[in-house]
Amino acid sequence: MHIADVTMFHAPASGGVRTYLQAKHRVLSRTPNLRTSLLVPGAERDSLGDHHTLPALHLPLGQGYRFPLRRRPWRDALVDLSPTLIEAGDPYVTAWAALEAGQRLGVPVVGFYHSDLPNLMGDRFGRHVRQRLIRYVVDLYQRFDSVLAPCHAMANRLTEWGVPNVRVQSLGVDLEQFHPSRRDPGFRTAMGIPADKKLL
Repeated sequence: MHIADVTMFHAPASGGVRTYLQAKHRVLSRTPNLRTSLLVPGAERDSLGDHHTLPALHLPLGQGYRFPLRRRPWRDALVDLSPTLIEAGDPYVTAWAALEAGQRLGVPVVGFYHSDLPNLMGDRFGRHVRQRLIRYVVDLYQRFDSVLAPCHAMANRLTEWGVPNVRVQSLGVDLEQFHPSRRDPGFRTAMGIPADKKLL
């Protein structure tokens, strides 16, 4: 089996999606007869092992994020990787490219709904923008063979909007990084957080 992940939510200093993908690929690399590939935006076309980049527009003030403008190079790169399963990790150009590559290869494509775009943008730009984005999200995600959401709230929202085949894929916690043995009482004191209060 060969799983290919594709997303624009991956930058040198990015957070959750990048962390999820790195952990996923680290764990899956120990599974016999399973190969993984990661296709993300970069400054240029490059490959290092199973990590592949394609050039994409650098977003000013975007904390290192890049935005792919055209589907075709992403679709073609995925087809060249020839995976048996594709996971698309954003609702933009790479998601549409993943769907096209999946059709060409005859393989399933999973969409991971990492970010609640309609509510994020709707809070900023109003109800009409939110409604249009809901229609866009439904139009896109109903095309995937399966849709993953990181929590029940997002999964329920997608289902309420009419997206089929939604499943919860909890992202988990890195128990080595977030372990009671790493507790720093000095930090709590400096921040004025009592010992009996939760710190996230």
